[in-house]
Amino acid sequence: MAQSLGRLARTGLTLFAAVTCSAMAGQAQAAAAKIGSCYDQVQIKDVQTPALTRDLYIVVDQTLIFDKNLQEESYRKLQDFIEPGTAYHLVTFSANAAGRYASVLINAEIDTRLDNDTRYDISKKLLTNLDNCQKKQEILAKKALGQGLLKAFSDASTDLPHSEVMGNLATISRSLTTASQIDDKYLVIISDMIENSDLLSFYKAGSLEKASGDTDMSRYADAGVLGDWQNAKVYVIGGGYAPDGSYWSSSQLKALRDFWTHYFDKANAQMREFGTPSLLGDIGD
Repeated sequence: MAQSLGRLARTGLTLFAAVTCSAMAGQAQAAAAKIGSCYDQVQIKDVQTPALTRDLYIVVDQTLIFDKNLQEESYRKLQDFIEPGTAYHLVTFSANAAGRYASVLINAEIDTRLDNDTRYDISKKLLTNLDNCQKKQEILAKKALGQGLLKAFSDASTDLPHSEVMGNLATISRSLTTASQIDDKYLVIISDMIENSDLLSFYKAGSLEKASGDTDMSRYADAGVLGDWQNAKVYVIGGGYAPDGSYWSSSQLKALRDFWTHYFDKANAQMREFGTPSLLGDIGD
């Protein structure tokens, strides 16, 4: 994936910079880059702008370094999912230490296209401007995703002390999903999903089944680490991933999947597929 994402980063950099609100510099301080709507640029009177139909949240865990196969799989699955009518948000998180907090890298959207009846009533000049803008918008949104993933993966570190998955997910849900007016939401998490925080450490929990009961979920809710994902459909890439080659048994992976399925059920979301580590299906299936 480094070659394909690197190529996108090189070829798309100039165009991407022309439409973003700010460059993707200093993760802790920079504002999120943004690709907005062509309907705001090509203003067409007496036409109602068609609403976006899907909202995609891509959350990358930077406390571990994924191999190139998983990086490439993530890139390919996400590129295949993005189409007109989709908004996406690329977010990274790591340990809540040394300024490595949850950070939005990109907010982007690809306009829902006008239907043929509406297009018939618009002048050819305006339609040409709109079509040209939307073609560039889709190209830029996909190139920006490649650049953002490249940055997210390359900035990862295994030297961070904790992996506070639950707390970061809750923070992201409260900051982003509650502000969205789009009903059809998708959450793609690229992470081993191994919680290692003061609240819960999977490395010390022994049997994960003991950490996933309703009593435990009530404790997590009281601690503010559940959040509300507004009925999002959840896909995990990298579940149980062990870069050092250590082994997780099938029963341990099942317990990990069951824990997060229960967690997201309590966080108002639906677990659609938990990749251990690969995602066998496509996002949205």
